[in-house]
Amino acid sequence: MKKLCLKLLCVALPFLLYFGVFVAFDPADYFGVNHASTAGNSVVTRVKRFVDAPQNAIILGDSRMAHFDMDLVREVSGRAWSNLAFGGASMNESIDLFWLAVQQNPAIDAVVFEASFYTLRQGGTRNRTEAILTAVRNPAAYLFNFNYNVDMLQNILEHVKHWRNPNYVIGEATDTGHWTPADYLDETGAPLPYRANLIEYAGTIRDVCAGYSLNEENLAALLEVAAYCKENNIALTFVLPPVDGAIREYVLEGLELWPALARIKSALSATGARVLDYEYEPAVTFSEDQFYDGFHLDIVKGLPQYTEILFKEVLA
Repeated sequence: MKKLCLKLLCVALPFLLYFGVFVAFDPADYFGVNHASTAGNSVVTRVKRFVDAPQNAIILGDSRMAHFDMDLVREVSGRAWSNLAFGGASMNESIDLFWLAVQQNPAIDAVVFEASFYTLRQGGTRNRTEAILTAVRNPAAYLFNFNYNVDMLQNILEHVKHWRNPNYVIGEATDTGHWTPADYLDETGAPLPYRANLIEYAGTIRDVCAGYSLNEENLAALLEVAAYCKENNIALTFVLPPVDGAIREYVLEGLELWPALARIKSALSATGARVLDYEYEPAVTFSEDQFYDGFHLDIVKGLPQYTEILFKEVLA
């Protein structure tokens, strides 16, 4: 019997060691052990925290809604929020997370929901909600998920960099730029109409949106969300997020997307929900140096100001 136990221990030991390493370096801190500074960026962590301790106010959208300083949001709005937005979120995923949230917490009374030409385009229809919920509800599914293991291994590399150079900050925010005059010149030294990285980003978005058509099915699903919120006295705010000048010129104007944006804003406004527009007919504009790229405000120069403006309007 003793020999059998030793054999089983020998077989199990590699798995136990790997589990220990995974838990120690899991950037999402799924098991609540390592208190990783990056944990709040993981959609699995965000959904899990909501399921465990749901707030009555939620934020939904992609990376443009995911990077808020939630302490500042709480300070401006006077209340706590669960941020269920995450980088690369499709409209399908945001809609599914809304229905999950109201099912999980019937006391929800405030929702801020991003809607834009980009998330409401045909083709942006991937949906990982089921996989996310499986990982949230099943620790084994999370532990053995290939992508989360890759994230863990990358986090180990981050720690190695820190051990080699103590000045290297693990999980340091990168969406802030230190631009030089060269960033505003082309290869010949001639002035550019916009900063080089903004032009490059606009080109990427233009390629994705070529042959653009509005996803009417997802727009209709948003109208159902609005109807539910109206029926259940939930204060719903749709946010059309800000874009920089290069996106406006090369994508919105270049691809003639103004009719699609007008359709989006008109349909959402007709629901009676508040619509805060910083994209189509922006109530507030931001300068070029406040953008990190065409969709994302610089987390130092632009995002704090936008956070205050947005959540003061949400309360108005």
